[in-house]
Amino acid sequence: SPDGLSPRFAGLQPLFAGCPLPKYYAAAETYFSQRGYNVRGARLDWRGTIAASAAALVDRLRLFAAEGPFHLLAHSRGGLVTRAALAMLGQAEASALVGRVAGVGVPHFGSIDAAGLLAGWEETTVLLNSLLTIIYGALGGAVARAQLQQAINSWPSVYQLLPSPLTPGITQETINAIYDPAGWAAIGVPVSGSWLAAAEQSWQSLAPPPPWISWLNIVGSGFR
Repeated sequence: SPDGLSPRFAGLQPLFAGCPLPKYYAAAETYFSQRGYNVRGARLDWRGTIAASAAALVDRLRLFAAEGPFHLLAHSRGGLVTRAALAMLGQAEASALVGRVAGVGVPHFGSIDAAGLLAGWEETTVLLNSLLTIIYGALGGAVARAQLQQAINSWPSVYQLLPSPLTPGITQETINAIYDPAGWAAIGVPVSGSWLAAAEQSWQSLAPPPPWISWLNIVGSGFR
């Protein structure tokens, strides 16, 4: 559905954020837990808006305030969520709740991969499409792929990860092309005009990492 979260197609069950991928986030949890850290996962639903995830992270930090201050390990979009959460908390409360922040592959100025998700050429989408073809066959796979793309293109998070208008060196022409619904329609990609507009505005309001927080950016392979 337009909110990016509710199921739209008959017979489909809602998607929900669950346990971390065993070979991904859970490996990090195990690593730090075995070394004496008290690990608390945020378990955020990454399909929604950054603001909604930031509010959930703030609630999580306040819930376990007695165990703090916490050092935050934020991957990819999680770094943008952390930036928004720190702004929500304000300097005084954030200084009490948050120690250091390590951002792993955080797209501080967005990522071209978000455009690939919308257009269907990003690696994850291609893999899912291949699986759908195998599972449902040629005809069913085509229908399933269309439904998958419609679902992805309803997620606010994908739009909010598009390249930022504040990216150093980016031209206004490029920004206009990225955030113009007509341009996407011209190449046959159905997008949400309202989410495009909201995403462009969200970059203008997203606070940078505050100078009073010790923030380390770690860049992994594949970073653009």
